[in-house]
Amino acid sequence: PDTISYTSVLSVWATSSLPDAAWRAESILEHMQHLYEDGNEEVRPNVISFSAVINAWSQSREPYAAERAEAILDRMQSLYEGGDELLKPNAICYNAVIKAWGRNSQKNSAEQAERVFRRMTELYETTADEELRPNRVTYNSLMNCYARSSDPSALSKAESILNKMQTSESKRDQPDTISYTT
Repeated sequence: PDTISYTSVLSVWATSSLPDAAWRAESILEHMQHLYEDGNEEVRPNVISFSAVINAWSQSREPYAAERAEAILDRMQSLYEGGDELLKPNAICYNAVIKAWGRNSQKNSAEQAERVFRRMTELYETTADEELRPNRVTYNSLMNCYARSSDPSALSKAESILNKMQTSESKRDQPDTISYTT
């Protein structure tokens, strides 16, 4: 098996409804990483491998799923900063972590999602890397977090995001049906 084979399996686990799917995906990613570190270049994890595992956690019902998704993103960022160019996080990765916080039932989940959003935005602004640019999915996921929040300021924060989307000149930021129904 090679990276494509392993990543295909990770993608299947990411969409699985089995209770341990995210753990299984993370375990496979760990196995890939160990094989690669032991010299097997054919199974080198890439951004797609990592994002599949982050997505698996974003779909999970585990109470700590958001923390696990963010930990995978953090590890990915660390490996990228350590020189692994194949592991540069992108908007897809950040969006999945924000989505994971939106599905989380912790009291401060919206704040955690907002923190991840700020991190993403700061990286985009400092690097001008279009792959990190927040987009409609980012904004919809963040509004979903606010919709589920008990924070009294959540409604105004969601409205502020929607207004920003409505006045954006970029088509990729324009609101869609999901934006209006969140």
